[in-house]
Amino acid sequence: MQSLKDFAISVGTADCDHDCGRGSHNSSSVVNKDESTPIVILIPGLTSDSSAPYLKHLAYHTAKRGWKVVVSNHRGLGGVPITSDIFYNSGWTEDTRTVVNYVHKENPKAPLFIVGNSVGANILVKYLGEEGENTPVAGAVAVCSPWDLLITDRFITRAPVQKFYDKALTGGLQDYAKLHQPLFSRLGNWEGIMKALSIRDFDDHATRLFAKYETVDTYYRRCSSTPYVKSVSIPLLCISALDDPVCTKEAIPWDECRLNKNIVLATVKHGGHLAFFEGITASSLWWVRAANEFLDVLHSSHYMHQQKKLYHLGALSGAFLVVELLFSLLMAMQISKPNAPLDSSIDQSPYINVTEDGLVAGLNNEPTTEIQKKNK
Repeated sequence: MQSLKDFAISVGTADCDHDCGRGSHNSSSVVNKDESTPIVILIPGLTSDSSAPYLKHLAYHTAKRGWKVVVSNHRGLGGVPITSDIFYNSGWTEDTRTVVNYVHKENPKAPLFIVGNSVGANILVKYLGEEGENTPVAGAVAVCSPWDLLITDRFITRAPVQKFYDKALTGGLQDYAKLHQPLFSRLGNWEGIMKALSIRDFDDHATRLFAKYETVDTYYRRCSSTPYVKSVSIPLLCISALDDPVCTKEAIPWDECRLNKNIVLATVKHGGHLAFFEGITASSLWWVRAANEFLDVLHSSHYMHQQKKLYHLGALSGAFLVVELLFSLLMAMQISKPNAPLDSSIDQSPYINVTEDGLVAGLNNEPTTEIQKKNK
């Protein structure tokens, strides 16, 4: 992939890589051919960047359909230096917000979608909840999100299989730290970082200190995406495997997803963590196909989210200016109003069934009469 943009932001440097579309990595003419060509922003998982095989697989199949792909690399990854004392973490949404706004500003006519993977999925859901209807994103897909970082932390140290993944991911974090040793040594506990035996150890000696959280548990609680699920205001497909060895099913916010009409929660029995291999040769990933099909259908439907905009004041005077000002204030109040939480009901369900052949069957998600009356 080519570098789309290294650009300075208020607290550091953000970086994006792009795929030009139609399976090409070099044709700038394809990028500029149609201003309305959909753009998909990819948010990588922990210590991943645009060179990760699963992201290349997703980018290739997305670009093959003629869509543009942008990978929003985390700070300090993808060959980008860290130019401030701010590091990315599992709940850091500012870089996503900056990249989304930049891409939308440069391509105002293009429908904008996001796919987040693992930690990137947690960041995505948290960002969408923070923004509500203000986001220019038309739709999104969250794959293998950890959801509740505290529950995930307890889970990943529970059994030998989980401990294996914990150690492997910790090694990746330590390699990331070595790339930026001067900063990590100055802001964190370098000896503790190098001796870390788990993600929690690393977060205690580095992540929480950089983000100025009192404890690791405080960091996990405040950066989890579950509390933000109720405020997601755009179409969102969430894919999780019940046998995920990293992000446990115990952390999936079943009720919160059930009560948000914008969310479709798809859980499958098998798939592991960002795997979901298809076929005898396991040469394709089911979640990639599911994500692309969801976004493709969404793009051709009226459910695609449209960002609300403030009514700009013009060169009017007298009564017309007063009316326009009141209208702008009302629109601003409507935009800033968060989604009201709903009471839980087992009858409400945006769940879908995924059959053995990969077909998706939707279930009824209309609230019962009792819930409708209660929420009036």
